[in-house]
Amino acid sequence: MTGQAGRIALPKVDWVLVLPLLAWGAAVSLLAWVHRRPLLSFCREPVVARPVLVLESDDWGAGPLSQAQVLPLIAGTLTKHQDAKGRHPIMSLALVLAVPDGPTTVRRGAYRRIELDAPLLADVLCALRAGL
Repeated sequence: MTGQAGRIALPKVDWVLVLPLLAWGAAVSLLAWVHRRPLLSFCREPVVARPVLVLESDDWGAGPLSQAQVLPLIAGTLTKHQDAKGRHPIMSLALVLAVPDGPTTVRRGAYRRIELDAPLLADVLCALRAGL
């Protein structure tokens, strides 16, 4: 490992491999610097000062017609409650925009769906819109 007069022999560097890696690292660093604000915002999670209660319910929308009667009842219950500052609860719904139409699919032999804006679901859509 030692060369002349006690020198340590350094390994040879293959600059053909090193230079592209350095260029790539510089390009990534430049992009990260240019877009630092959006990148940092992705790393920050929302924080609330006090505990909150979250009730989640999904699969509303295109589905059972009984939703048309239930949604106003839920909204009415929420309006009866408020926090110390007088704010009412907020209800957010994860909507299903279409469901399979089983009988029509079987009858026609091809997939069919019932969309939320179909006349069959007009009462459900009306109840959803009333809560906006």
